[in-house]
Amino acid sequence: QPSQADISLAMSFAGHMNIELIQPNNDAASVYREMIERRGYGFHHWGVATWEFDAAVAQYERAGHALAFRLAVPSGGRVGYMDTTGVLPGYTELIELGGAFEEVFGRFYRASLGWDGKNPIRSFI
Repeated sequence: QPSQADISLAMSFAGHMNIELIQPNNDAASVYREMIERRGYGFHHWGVATWEFDAAVAQYERAGHALAFRLAVPSGGRVGYMDTTGVLPGYTELIELGGAFEEVFGRFYRASLGWDGKNPIRSFI
């Protein structure tokens, strides 16, 4: 079902690992709100990049993990959260490679390089 969730997102890197802080801003149903209600605040998901998004979703579904959330990314590609919470401490986010994804995340990464702790809000464009 479509969601009217409103979130704020902060992104950075620790080395080559992307770290996201996601804050729900309303009570609309979402995978973020659901996790807070189920377990409280804290870890939510980790991401796995794939060139074969549909095949990866099907592989997780065959293993018993439902697709809990899907989104077409404006820069191209798709992401989906597989519900792995029965066996892992959070969702597994599948991230489709291709389109402008690598270029956009490259900008995120480059914006994090050499950060001295000042000006935490930095443009990646």
